Amino acid sequence: MTPKTLLFFLPLFICATLIASDTLYFRLSNPWNTVKSPTGNYLRKCIKENDYCHCWDYNASNILVTESFYSDTNFTRKLFCHKYYNGAKGFLEQIRCYENGRLNGYFVDYNEKGDTTDYQVYKNGELIKEWSSDIPDRTANVIQLTQEAAEFPGGQSAWISYLSENLTYPKKLKKEKISGQVIAKIYIAPTGTITNVEIIKSLHPLLDYEVIRVIKSSPKWEPAKQNGKAVQMTFTQTVNF
Repeated sequence: MTPKTLLFFLPLFICATLIASDTLYFRLSNPWNTVKSPTGNYLRKCIKENDYCHCWDYNASNILVTESFYSDTNFTRKLFCHKYYNGAKGFLEQIRCYENGRLNGYFVDYNEKGDTTDYQVYKNGELIKEWSSDIPDRTANVIQLTQEAAEFPGGQSAWISYLSENLTYPKKLKKEKISGQVIAKIYIAPTGTITNVEIIKSLHPLLDYEVIRVIKSSPKWEPAKQNGKAVQMTFTQTVNF
């Protein structure tokens, strides 16, 4: 069956393989330095993705305060770019980029309007460049972090056509005439491969399976990029039956 409507959503950042048994939850008293405490005010959710962990930390008000990546389950070796949010208003306050546990790349501060207020550039843990809004000459060395979403070969219209042409309504359900939405979360690795499909709104097991089957059979995507470097990404796909 051709889906009636296909909605497409693309957040900036992303991830890869999700296995239910590899999802961890625990409490922290300090999410910035991973200080665990059973009575901590912060809840961390971590998903094992290939050879690293992708984590999100929430405060007592259920506001996301950090998004981070680690190469070990002790959460000591930081990877990729970590995002830090204001705990009261939820806006992005800071991005720090890491490689093998060391600062490597940009370390950027933002105000509530989203303007860059300070930035530093690190290489293998060493500071090599910095800029601050306190410096009178605000035109010098202002940095913009560029984000590019992953793209299906041929673009969004080609992706919608691919789904429309390949999704089939299961024969076993034709008498039941079940209709509604399946919403899937799609994980794209830095290689452009779809590594996992997670159903976040189920309609029927057979319809869920059909969505997963078709999406996983997708050709390689052009991976998401951050400042020219391929990064992992997730996006949400809605399919109407």
